Amino acid sequence: MQTIAGLRNGVLYTIHEPPYDPRWSKSHIQKFLGICATGMSHGWNEQRAISVGEAIVFKQVLKGIQWMPGTSLSDDIAFIESLISR
Repeated sequence: MQTIAGLRNGVLYTIHEPPYDPRWSKSHIQKFLGICATGMSHGWNEQRAISVGEAIVFKQVLKGIQWMPGTSLSDDIAFIESLISR
């Protein structure tokens, strides 16, 4: 099963079997999918995009959660958050 993540520069990005937390709201799911599409539009594979999307939504839901600085995940989170804040 594929889920449409988003359209970026005329390219449709999809993910397979998105691992949403069932407690996520519709806005959390939309944010997650948008992050996945954005990551994949920057050359990330699906798993990397999903990991970052989940991490950013968890960060929003679970206030105070942090990841080790200097890891690829924390670097990817910072990259996506810099795009979102523009």
